[in-house]
Amino acid sequence: YEAEESWPEKGEIIFENVSLRYDPNGQPVVRDINLKIPPGLK
Repeated sequence: YEAEESWPEKGEIIFENVSLRYDPNGQPVVRDINLKIPPGLK
């Protein structure tokens, strides 16, 4: 697969204050997680 030319060559992924729950009405199973994956990291 070749990405389009507009696709960035380098980028990072950042999650800030992410919370997850299994049920929309349930309590969060993960709360306020922060994650930063720098460019080039696999």
